[in-house]
Amino acid sequence: MPKSTVRGDTLVRELDGVLLHAGFASTRHRQALARRLGWDGAGPATLAEAGAASGYTRERVRQLEQRARERFGATVHAIPTTRAATRLLLEAAPGSRAELAALLAEHRLSCAPFDPAGVVTAARLLGVDAALTVHGATLLGPGDVEVGPIVQNIARELVGRGAATTVAAVARFAGLSQRRAQVLLEASDSIAWLDGADWFTILPIGGRAGAVLGKFAGVATSAQAEQVRRALAALRVPIELPVEVVAALLRGCRPRRHLADRAAGRRRDPRRRGRGAGRERALARGRGRRLAAGGCGLPQPVAALRAGRARLLVARASRRG
Repeated sequence: MPKSTVRGDTLVRELDGVLLHAGFASTRHRQALARRLGWDGAGPATLAEAGAASGYTRERVRQLEQRARERFGATVHAIPTTRAATRLLLEAAPGSRAELAALLAEHRLSCAPFDPAGVVTAARLLGVDAALTVHGATLLGPGDVEVGPIVQNIARELVGRGAATTVAAVARFAGLSQRRAQVLLEASDSIAWLDGADWFTILPIGGRAGAVLGKFAGVATSAQAEQVRRALAALRVPIELPVEVVAALLRGCRPRRHLADRAAGRRRDPRRRGRGAGRERALARGRGRRLAAGGCGLPQPVAALRAGRARLLVARASRRG
């Protein structure tokens, strides 16, 4: 049997040996599969990317992958390095894929940072029990998939009360470590971090806080940030935030057009207002004509739809009877 061309007792060598043992003697075949499955350490690739790296078409890579999956299930593989990597990831998760890739290299399971998504793929295909989930740039451990939405709901509730909150506050409410709470929050696309600090918000900001921030959105001078901070603290339900956080919120919020115009002392075009008033008068005259004619006051298409809906409900009730 041909020998593996990859040197060193690492994840890359061990997984290359798995492909060789599965009957893929061609180095080119193994390169295409390793790229597709992320067993080269760079993370799983698309069919097109794996094909471009090995000179194959997407269809050829798909055929090779299907053949490999069928052969993996029929063979028992000795993969101590992959099992060790899986145990390490289970202990370290949740975490960013970049940090965990460096951790695998630090523990000498790989000569260079190895994307943990490749380990997850290997564990699933080779029958290693590992409750690991790849979510974007984050690797989630056992229970994180269920806990993640709860943490995000807590964050949404705290932001709704105070326009912004901290990772420490979310961790305290959720009963989690601050590191785990931060990783789970970073996995969410709705979180907007404020200048890379511990503070974050969720856009768009609603309620009275959003109205106050919308007046000065896009402007973040220290004087105006202090003015907004005082306005937030003077609300019926006071919102106390550091001035630096308020300045970051002002830079991140989108200006509300009508509030910005009102703050600048501008008025709407009177001709535009006149056109709107004219339309309202015309609609009122139309309603008056329908009422005078004994109608229901609804436009004819709407009245017809409602009548048809009523007939349908009656027909269903009669069929049940």
